[in-house]
Amino acid sequence: MFSSAKGGVGKSFVTTNIGIWLSKIRKRVLVVDLDLTTGNVHTFFGNPYGGSGMTNYIDGQTALSDMIKKSSFTDCDYIQGTLKLTEDHFSDYKKATQLVTDLRSLPYDYILLDTTTGVTQSNLNLINLVDKVFAVTTPELASLE
Repeated sequence: MFSSAKGGVGKSFVTTNIGIWLSKIRKRVLVVDLDLTTGNVHTFFGNPYGGSGMTNYIDGQTALSDMIKKSSFTDCDYIQGTLKLTEDHFSDYKKATQLVTDLRSLPYDYILLDTTTGVTQSNLNLINLVDKVFAVTTPELASLE
């Protein structure tokens, strides 16, 4: 899980590039854009926004496995986020747990979560459920706080 308290610090850039690097050493990688307001992982893979995003999974309309998109990098797939304002959907611990359970059932060596910015209940729940958490920040006071 890659997270940050402040936007614009390069969290999506770092997440996608680590995913690409892992795929280059022959690991199967899924990058999941959990930014439910201005998700942009798809842009780092050079693709326009289109089709189903994470809100389709949240609303029970689409299974995670049906939302996986191929990138131009072999073995590095992604699920796009959302480009609209939504509520804090994974603030319910059961929903966050179900998301992590569903992700773990997918056939990948690594699943990288690019989370929404800020200290949200969703992010706090996910921190308790994932294997590793990386904080991406810049050396300016607002980011470090």
